[in-house]
Amino acid sequence: MKIRMLFPTLLTAQSPAIFTTVWEELSNIQGAYRDLYIDDERQGRLEDADGLPYTLDFLVIEELDLMQAFLKAPPVKAELQTQLQNAGQAATTSGWLPEVIKLVVAYAQITTEEEGLWDIDVNLFLSEETSVTANYTPRTCGGDLVIKLGEWLKVMTVEGLLAYGNSLFADPSSTYVLYSNLCPAA
Repeated sequence: MKIRMLFPTLLTAQSPAIFTTVWEELSNIQGAYRDLYIDDERQGRLEDADGLPYTLDFLVIEELDLMQAFLKAPPVKAELQTQLQNAGQAATTSGWLPEVIKLVVAYAQITTEEEGLWDIDVNLFLSEETSVTANYTPRTCGGDLVIKLGEWLKVMTVEGLLAYGNSLFADPSSTYVLYSNLCPAA
């Protein structure tokens, strides 16, 4: 982000390639993230001796933030808009928009750590979800990315979320996973 602020013209020309690379990286590490943070109880927010974070969840946050920043870059926006126009009515069920939504939802699942805390006190869930000062997690970062998509694409983003939600509920095996993530005490 700092490089983008200092050298915007240098990065603008490269922004579609960087956006694609970050998207591919997030897609590639999705399985490892799920294994470490969703299915297993790994400690997040580790820091080295200099106080710098070095865990996978921090990488995910940085990459989701970078995707969000590049959504505003004119070359990226133009390319994505062209793809949406070419997809026409199917843009909310196939193409890049539903893939980004699927990726964001995968990173927005509650972690085992959060599930354990919420099992103890459901008020922690309520206070975290309504608090502006909540920890910045892949869950909140993914929400910010969807908000940026919604600001840009408006109804199309909502239709994409609805289509993805419908696909989750259409598959009986994913319904339990979705329900168990939304209702950790169940």
